[in-house]
Amino acid sequence: MASLKKTIDTIARKARSSSRLLGDTQQDKVDNCLRALALLLDERKDAVVKANRKDIALARKKNLSGPMIDRLTLTDKAFDAMKKGLNVVAGLSTPVGSVLTSGCGPTGLPSEK
Repeated sequence: MASLKKTIDTIARKARSSSRLLGDTQQDKVDNCLRALALLLDERKDAVVKANRKDIALARKKNLSGPMIDRLTLTDKAFDAMKKGLNVVAGLSTPVGSVLTSGCGPTGLPSEK
């Protein structure tokens, strides 16, 4: 379990670091990257499905519960949803740098969120 915790901690730290880089990246570059990922998923579907089958076999070997295996199983519907989701997110505007709310605190100090 310590190994899993270390792995998750490492992934979280890398995600935080990456988020700082992405925050400074132009929106069109982020959108193009998301669209490219959707195309890449489509191009490599066979390899992804093959890897998923290996994951399912390992999950069964390790006696994971049926519901866990169901969540792990990549169906055509789930695969299409991933591609669609990437394209949907690519079409959204970014909130980075936007002021959502502003006001003054009790001391009169202006603040923005």
